[in-house]
Amino acid sequence: MLASLQNAVAATIRLKRQETAEDIARLGAAMRAWFAGDPELQHILALWIREYLLRDLKPELDVPESYDLRAVTMQFAERIKEQIRQREQSALQQGLQEGVLQGEALLLQRMLTRRFGPLPEWARQRLEDATSNELETWADRVLDAARLEDVFAR
Repeated sequence: MLASLQNAVAATIRLKRQETAEDIARLGAAMRAWFAGDPELQHILALWIREYLLRDLKPELDVPESYDLRAVTMQFAERIKEQIRQREQSALQQGLQEGVLQGEALLLQRMLTRRFGPLPEWARQRLEDATSNELETWADRVLDAARLEDVFAR
């Protein structure tokens, strides 16, 4: 029994380290096969995964009640899949925002260069470090500013 418990602990640690939903599902199937002859251990393992891995390590995941090892590992895999999808969506959104900001900065740089000639390093650095609001403010000033310094005035 002690060896089975040690194997169960090792399996849950491995489960925690899996990075994809497919890996979790595959390890869950292997765990069910390893402990097929011990339904009590499967039940304990399902409780542990549900309570420890899902609730403590991933508190943002809503875990329905289940005491079946197959159901718990499948729930875990589905939750991880959704979490990965949300992270990818967030990263995509952030990338789009960064791209828009870079495009605004490049357009403003072109406008400033056309109006005031080659830009000094300090102006290029300000454009590179600017927020969207700063770029907007500076773009509004381009048409009325007499000097480059007036565009960047605070």
